Amino acid sequence: AEYAVDFEYHGGGDAVLDLGDVRYACSAVLNGQPLGERAWPPYSFRVAKLLRRGRNRLTVTVTNTLANAIADPEALASWRQRYPDRPLDYDQRQRAFEVDSLPSGLFGPVTLRPCCS
Repeated sequence: AEYAVDFEYHGGGDAVLDLGDVRYACSAVLNGQPLGERAWPPYSFRVAKLLRRGRNRLTVTVTNTLANAIADPEALASWRQRYPDRPLDYDQRQRAFEVDSLPSGLFGPVTLRPCCS
């Protein structure tokens, strides 16, 4: 999923952009320049060099695990139809674990706070 927001900034100095709760990996772009990628917390970036006084644009792309793809009943039915002789060992072992991975996206809260010297 891709999230984008335009916002006004009137501060000064260095700042940290904290995306809060992200599930599960993300990349961030501020004013057209990449901030980086994160695959685990903390989902935060120092932004002083790219943050402008006035209008700014933040874009965050979030990628989930494969859980959403394999948890879909249609995907499971399709597998069974295509490969009736192949057991779904992965499915049987991982289904309970991947329930925790189903929520996906940028849950935040997204904050911008002064930082560092």
